[in-house]
Amino acid sequence: MLTLLCAVVLTQQQAWQVWAQPIVDASSAMRTRIPVVDQVVIVPDLPTMLDELGRWSPQGHWPILIDGDDLNDLFIRRFGPGRVLRRERVVASADQAAIETAVARAWDLDSGPVVDTAAKVLGTPVPGIVLSDPKSSARAAAALLAAGRGQYLGWVRGDWGRSGKRLSAAQGEALSTAVEAACEETGAAWSTLGDAIDTVTICRDLAARIAGGERIGSDNAQNPPALAVTDVIARHNDGRRWAFAGWIFGTASHSAFMANCSLFLPRTKVWLGDTYPNRDPWSNWKLSGAAKVLRDNGYQVALTSPLTPDTLTQASANGLAADLIMVVSKGNADFFRLTGDLDVDAAQVPVLSTPAAVYMLHSWSLRSPYDARTVGGRWIANGAYADIGSSQEPSLNAFVPGELIAKRLTVGIPWLIAGRFWPGERGPASNPWRINTIGDPLMIAPPPGKVNRRKVEPPEEILPGYASLSVEAKEALEAAASAQSDALFAAAITGAVRLGRDALAVQMYAAAEERSVAGPKSSAAVLEAAVLEGNADTAAAAAGRLGVLDRRQGDLLWAAGAPLLMGHPDAELVSLLEQTIDPKQSAGRVRLMAAYLKRTQGPLAASAFVQRFLDRATSNRQMRELKKLL
Repeated sequence: MLTLLCAVVLTQQQAWQVWAQPIVDASSAMRTRIPVVDQVVIVPDLPTMLDELGRWSPQGHWPILIDGDDLNDLFIRRFGPGRVLRRERVVASADQAAIETAVARAWDLDSGPVVDTAAKVLGTPVPGIVLSDPKSSARAAAALLAAGRGQYLGWVRGDWGRSGKRLSAAQGEALSTAVEAACEETGAAWSTLGDAIDTVTICRDLAARIAGGERIGSDNAQNPPALAVTDVIARHNDGRRWAFAGWIFGTASHSAFMANCSLFLPRTKVWLGDTYPNRDPWSNWKLSGAAKVLRDNGYQVALTSPLTPDTLTQASANGLAADLIMVVSKGNADFFRLTGDLDVDAAQVPVLSTPAAVYMLHSWSLRSPYDARTVGGRWIANGAYADIGSSQEPSLNAFVPGELIAKRLTVGIPWLIAGRFWPGERGPASNPWRINTIGDPLMIAPPPGKVNRRKVEPPEEILPGYASLSVEAKEALEAAASAQSDALFAAAITGAVRLGRDALAVQMYAAAEERSVAGPKSSAAVLEAAVLEGNADTAAAAAGRLGVLDRRQGDLLWAAGAPLLMGHPDAELVSLLEQTIDPKQSAGRVRLMAAYLKRTQGPLAASAFVQRFLDRATSNRQMRELKKLL
């Protein structure tokens, strides 16, 4: 079905874009030909993950998460496994040879590239390569994606920067050359779209930007022209694209989370946040057209328009539950502007209750994707496993309109490829430019029911070295009930959360409170479950027992508490919310708190509150926004 639909759409747009069809075919075949075993296995480290990966076969894959990332719970909540297993540590290597062996074994091979075997199983070649560094922690994602899709696996060594730093033009050229050399080593054709390698997934640290490109009006001495790293990789020196690139980075556990989300999660629930006015040129990028296309194709769509501080607070209350997210706004790396020209900080990027793929039409959002104080970095820290956004001011015309992205998705074009202009489209916007694409470039989001991944029951027997989390959680609950300690209740609550049973976790915490043993350990374990269950009272009680909250805990508390500021929240909750406001990113949350204080205590109390944060502001923008409030 998708093959026919894709051909029709490509004919309607540009008949010569025939390179897209093999990508659609391979991505769809993986979902239909290889079933998913209805279980999640949590492992303690990368060597154990590789050993578990070697147990995959063409008869079944299953998610393998590495313990240590809070976002793993989001994955389990959305995947909804029949069982969750914990595997004991395996003493083994995680070097290049071990990774290559694990990928081969996942296709019932002893060694060597898996692409020919994968092509036979899937009925079509997979036109992709995954690249990493043998020393990079993100090689966990490389192993999962190479095995999970049957792709080539290659290596790009060396130091290519990190975070918001720019590579020089010479360094950018050297990085591109290293990527091409890795493709050349496969012996496969790679130099044009439509050959054996049309996607590149690079799993390792990189600088987000490379110096160079055309100068535009907003560029200055502090921000000279720079291109997005993923839009320079997989281009020839003259700018011609030979592949589409995606980028995954981070710890082993986080990069594995991103890869598992791409491979195993459904993508049928959509949230659209629209701030643009109904006038040129902004109206050409409004999201109402995307909403209609997606609704007509069976997706569950929620369109928030206009997106204001109040509607953002309401939409993200208790965690935003969406698989696909599109937002159009203005702003900079550390803030985004909502309808009414009101700015909110990166801290107000919604908490997610399930993982999501994000498209943010916004300037600078992915300048420093490692940094949770930036807009794009906050999406990723909150659970975005794919993100399309700008690394520098790109101009409005650099972005693909949401309606066109939606049309491409419905015919099986992968998310990252749908969000970039193709060769010959929009003139300069299809050349190397400033839009970064983070995630797996072969990840698709077809209409519900079109390309389903079949789940199969796992074997009943649990092998030695594995333990059932449901059994462990039950045992922990029984131990907590008899011994009545904070630590034992924390273990029981953690087990419930990992099984995706948030309501049960909240009930366990209530039992701990009744027995007067609820403390910091059980409070930390229950906070997210309480927020996502919409239980603000429990969230506030848990936060109050934690002392100083970390960034994620503060974001969770605000997700539960911000909507209550429109009414009459408990004084303790108000105090906790105030304590979690970061002076470096205060304007948006101070605005919400000041509105509450003005309504309940009068203008003088609100002004005094704003002044306290104005005295502590560390940037000109924060000062400007807080002065507006005064």
